[in-house]
Amino acid sequence: MLRKILRNCILLFAVIHISIALNGQTAIQPVAPSVPTSPQAEAFKKYGDFEINYSTGIPDISIPLFEINHRGYKLPITLKYNPQPLRPGYNYDVYGHGWGLSVSSCISRTIEYIPDEWRDFKLETDKLSNSFEVYRRGGGITNINLGYDIFNAILPDGSSFEFVVRRGSNGLEYIVSDNRSVQISCSYTSANINSFTVVDERGIKYTFAGADTPYNGLGASSSPFYGSYVSWQLSSINLPNTTEPIVFKYDQSMETRYKRYAKEAAVLLRYTLFPPPISSPPTGMAAPIENVQSYCYKMKLLTSIKYGSTSISLLYKNNASTAEYNYVDEIRIEDNDNLVRNILLNKTIYNYSYTGFPNNPIAKLRNITISGNSVHPMVYECTYTSNGGYFAGTDHWGYLNSSDVQFNIGNFNVFINFKYEFIQQAPVAITKLTKSSQDLCPYEKIKLSSITSDNRAPLSPYDHGVLEVLKYPTGGYTKFEFENHEFLTSTDVNGNYIFDKNGRRAIKAGGFRIRKITNYTSDGSIANIKCYGYGKADGSYRHTGLGEAVVDPNILTYANYTNGADFPLRYMFLGLSITGKKEAFITDPFDNRLPTQESVWGWECTFTADNFRRILNGRTPVVYSEVTVYHGDIFSYPYSVDRTTGKTVYKYDIYDILASDTLFFEAPQYYGNNMSYSPKKYRYNILKEKTDYTCENQNYRIIRNEINEWIKNYHGIMNYQYTNAHHTDHAPANISLYPFFTAKSYYLGGALLSLRKVTTYANKVYENVYYTITQSEYYAYNPRDQLIEKISSGDRSGTSLKITYTYPVISTNGTTPATIQDMVNKNIISPVLEERSVSNADPSGSSAFLDLSGTKVEYGTFNVGNSTLYLPSRLYELNLSTSVSSYVLSGEVLSYSEQGNPREVVSKDGVHTIYLWSYKDRYLIAEIKNATSSQVSAAVSSVFGMTIDALSQVSAPDVAKLKSFRNNANLKDAFVSTFTYQPLVGVTSMTDSSGMTTYYSYDGLGRLTETYYYEGNVVSSDKKRTLQQYEYHYRNQ
Repeated sequence: MLRKILRNCILLFAVIHISIALNGQTAIQPVAPSVPTSPQAEAFKKYGDFEINYSTGIPDISIPLFEINHRGYKLPITLKYNPQPLRPGYNYDVYGHGWGLSVSSCISRTIEYIPDEWRDFKLETDKLSNSFEVYRRGGGITNINLGYDIFNAILPDGSSFEFVVRRGSNGLEYIVSDNRSVQISCSYTSANINSFTVVDERGIKYTFAGADTPYNGLGASSSPFYGSYVSWQLSSINLPNTTEPIVFKYDQSMETRYKRYAKEAAVLLRYTLFPPPISSPPTGMAAPIENVQSYCYKMKLLTSIKYGSTSISLLYKNNASTAEYNYVDEIRIEDNDNLVRNILLNKTIYNYSYTGFPNNPIAKLRNITISGNSVHPMVYECTYTSNGGYFAGTDHWGYLNSSDVQFNIGNFNVFINFKYEFIQQAPVAITKLTKSSQDLCPYEKIKLSSITSDNRAPLSPYDHGVLEVLKYPTGGYTKFEFENHEFLTSTDVNGNYIFDKNGRRAIKAGGFRIRKITNYTSDGSIANIKCYGYGKADGSYRHTGLGEAVVDPNILTYANYTNGADFPLRYMFLGLSITGKKEAFITDPFDNRLPTQESVWGWECTFTADNFRRILNGRTPVVYSEVTVYHGDIFSYPYSVDRTTGKTVYKYDIYDILASDTLFFEAPQYYGNNMSYSPKKYRYNILKEKTDYTCENQNYRIIRNEINEWIKNYHGIMNYQYTNAHHTDHAPANISLYPFFTAKSYYLGGALLSLRKVTTYANKVYENVYYTITQSEYYAYNPRDQLIEKISSGDRSGTSLKITYTYPVISTNGTTPATIQDMVNKNIISPVLEERSVSNADPSGSSAFLDLSGTKVEYGTFNVGNSTLYLPSRLYELNLSTSVSSYVLSGEVLSYSEQGNPREVVSKDGVHTIYLWSYKDRYLIAEIKNATSSQVSAAVSSVFGMTIDALSQVSAPDVAKLKSFRNNANLKDAFVSTFTYQPLVGVTSMTDSSGMTTYYSYDGLGRLTETYYYEGNVVSSDKKRTLQQYEYHYRNQ
């Protein structure tokens, strides 16, 4: 989701709201400037491994385009969709609004306070003992680093993790989330981080170069952060056993002068005390604050991906090196400059407007046309709900809605300890209310709006142009029905705060969840339907529809305050006593005049949606603890379970268990006078239970139940949160910075599955009673969080199966082989060196575990050309025929090519097999059994006139020579099979050791169309014999 996208960015003063001079007065002292990452980097995050799941109500909608397959490293290229509501200003639409490219990969960050590299990745906690007065006179607490920047990495395989960079005693330390054992390093100066490298657990190195920066665009406020990178785009992938990288280039950029701007209502309330002998009474005031948010970025755009002889080019609508607005029109895939696939992303440009800003463009992806040489193209078509042409304001979450919010804060009632007359003439929308008998405090009651309805209510999916129909090349299509999230709020319909948790009311939230997916065949018939119910069910098809609001938009989350009293100001806003109780009292506890002082500070508070969005911090608005997927149309009239074949219920772990209640794991909390939260991203999407039901006799019967238990581990990163302890103009004399800050943890963690218990229900015993079988799997992990043991057991037989795994590791009590040492140093730690299965199912009745099977791999170091490769050298199998199980050699690899392809293999019976490679060392062209390396080298030299190494590097071998190769005298005792290819498509011929050749034909899109051979190997039309034909039918064809 868009983390921190509606926090004030690229501004010095941005933790609560923008500080605007107001008749000589200022709003609450804003500190801890925060710069969110760019819209492009935020969009990439939506397509990682975190967002697409039922707990957030977002389905996986994707269109496959192509697959990169480079030396065995595969990267599917797909377009993925996420239903995004519109926001003010620029909405990321490089591939079409809501769409993203799966291989888009970057490291992004949110700058907390100041960029970490400016302070050598250290927190300046020593400065907390300094005098506050020095900073007040200098303009505020704006140049101290009291929080680590939070980095987020999205790898091209879709996996993601967070990390923090900090200075340790031995250099920079990288604290990583999600149980990842990656190696990270960065190149930096005191002014910027220029690049990152990430080496994953397979030893694959990803290099990320500086890309997106805040930009001083039209309307953007001044900032020292212009030029500081907030994202680093993937520039290359280096595989551990090949010299050829995958290179990503960004030769175009976009300067989003379409600033993200929204003129939001924000009001400052202030109460000031004047003690004797000053005769003036206490005064209150209300004043509007022009709360402006502007987001302008320079963003680098992906223009090409190249590996070997293959290039993938992204062509933009505007081919200028820099543009204000741009999007991809075409993707071309070529090999050796020959077109393999052409993909057109046809878009329609809509213009929408909101107050003060007409004609904002948004690109909607209308169809995707995938074509090749001389073939009917594949066409995907997209239809969306209507786009609202004009929006007047924003909802709580910052999405556009139809209500003007320039003057009305929201439907919130508050209590104030000064008379309404003080603020009656203020140029803000505040309404005096008559208190009810339930209002026991002596304060005045006001509403922060001139209207009684909720002007912050969100619009539906039908107003934001979300995907409605996706039509496939075959003519079939899928219809998507989205709906708003729903949750319980603590604000009643009249604007009063609800104190009783059980009395909260249900309302809609911004953002959308899936309600129904219907698949149709090419003739328009329904193929299948899935319906999604949220929250608990009543036993049939009705659900509460409710999830958990990550942050509830209420008067507390809209308020940011400071006060001179020794009790929370929020008690006054809520009409409570100084002990936080709803009880009657007479004396105003804020009227605490001190006659010896010339002036006494009272309190000050700003009410704004921006404070709520700061706390939300870009997280998804709502998460769900329970989601039910119905396999059939349960939501259409007449409602009946017979319209489904069954259902599946998913339950997620989103609560902390308290003594007598539960609490969302990232619930807001107060840090002094400031509300925030402790991030625990690793807690999302933890499935704790899954239950499958079948429809039987108009009822649902359980058939399978899965219960998961998880190990949660984390690193707590200590940052510092501003507390709003004192108004900066009225802080006590000689006070230090300490009271203005308090420690706050940021948790970088992960969750590991420790137990899965599956119960199946089958074989009816008697009425409504079924025989059950329960299988349990227990998981254990090493310190790198790699699975090292899995134990499966049943509840009836008592039999257990245990599988153990070992990985490359540095020995702590012995000698580590040099190859393993090198592999660990290069972070090649994912290969399984041994897998062994044992069981206690002993016919003799013994409970001891006996060996069932086992395999072991011994890695070797191979120096080929300029490369050093770490690859399997010996393979072993567990021999069970002896009294004591032992490993025996089953095969050995003697040599590899420079790109990591095996060249000579010896089987367990001593037979040598030589493999020849070509097409730039990409494809196998010959397998020669029962021949030595020298015999094959002589044959290659005789037939092709070159060495084996040279043959591997040609773009394509001479087919005629390859055919004659098998008959070379050097190979008279060998069994030779040969192969030819169409690069990036597939094998075109296979000739076995008997000389029989099978041919394969493809269409222009690389799909297999025919398999055939020629009788007697006589190539002529009358000798052709077809083995299999494949046809691909599309609509209008």
